Amino acid sequence: MPGMLSKAITPLSLLITLVLSGCASEPILTYESDAPAQVLSPIRAAGVEDGRVRFREVFCERFDAIGPPPNGKPSCYDYLHALSDEPAPEKQAARSPIALASVRFVIVPGFMGDAAPGGMRALGTSIDRLAGKGYRIEYIQVSGGGGGDYNAQQIAAYFINRRFPENEKLVLLGYSKGTIDLLHFLVNNPEHARHVDAMVSYAGAVNGSALAEAFPQVMIDAAMFLGGSDPGDNAGFRALKPSVQMPWLAAHRLPDHIAYFSLAAFTDRDNVSGMLRDGYDRLAQINPKNDGQLIFYDQILPRSTLLGYMNGDHWAVALPFTEKAIGMASTVVTRNVFPRDAMLEAVLLYVRESL
Repeated sequence: MPGMLSKAITPLSLLITLVLSGCASEPILTYESDAPAQVLSPIRAAGVEDGRVRFREVFCERFDAIGPPPNGKPSCYDYLHALSDEPAPEKQAARSPIALASVRFVIVPGFMGDAAPGGMRALGTSIDRLAGKGYRIEYIQVSGGGGGDYNAQQIAAYFINRRFPENEKLVLLGYSKGTIDLLHFLVNNPEHARHVDAMVSYAGAVNGSALAEAFPQVMIDAAMFLGGSDPGDNAGFRALKPSVQMPWLAAHRLPDHIAYFSLAAFTDRDNVSGMLRDGYDRLAQINPKNDGQLIFYDQILPRSTLLGYMNGDHWAVALPFTEKAIGMASTVVTRNVFPRDAMLEAVLLYVRESL
């Protein structure tokens, strides 16, 4: 599911295989008469700003400066999709960014983010390298199995007694379910949300994942037990269900003073690691533009600026198996080569430029 893989790869793989073999013919989504009214429309019609041209410029500049990942493809265009409605490239004048030391970035990981092999953290190796270049990046390890409200309390606790200097900009970034946790934090804690200047959904489960409707809770409980993940209030998997997350979004308006940004991901089936292939196939019944965990349109925050669509699966864009779990990267997570450093730095630079 969205987030990280359990440490116990062999028993977990067996468990998943057994469960899925018994429900493979079931539809992903069931008929729900109480779902909130919703539409699927082009981004401009939905009130989403288009930032793809400028973001591509920033990403390609960082990609060229850092270089392609080991054994990766040589061009920045290989890692960022260009859909038919993306405006034609044109040189845009860059705004004068505020001082790097004046921006504090805070990252929240996804479901079971505390149960990764090799001490892996979402975007962790990239965070370490960017911190060495002067970026101020902090990481909040929330409960791997906690629901949105439960983890929102943990995020709020992180900010208690913290200073919020007037000249500092605070930017939150949620990967996968971390996006849900941050949304609950912003709505539930207005005293802290007033200090937030921007939020980024990075392959975020904004609308939830249809896969969460297909997997039984007993399998998730077993995976969390095997992986040693903190269950919290054990509502995290339920929070990922569209039947839960979409009504929550319909009932709660996000703070208006915050600038929102969305960077989504999808790829073709051949570029999906084996462990995510079943999820890709299931979601492809709804839409083949998915990353093995989330459909591309389910990753866009309301009233946000769209940065682009990464060409990678849900783990490749954030989880450095190629650096932290090499054995798995050579066996079951075989599509993990991705320019994570350049992509994350491009996000941070774009948001900093926009503040």
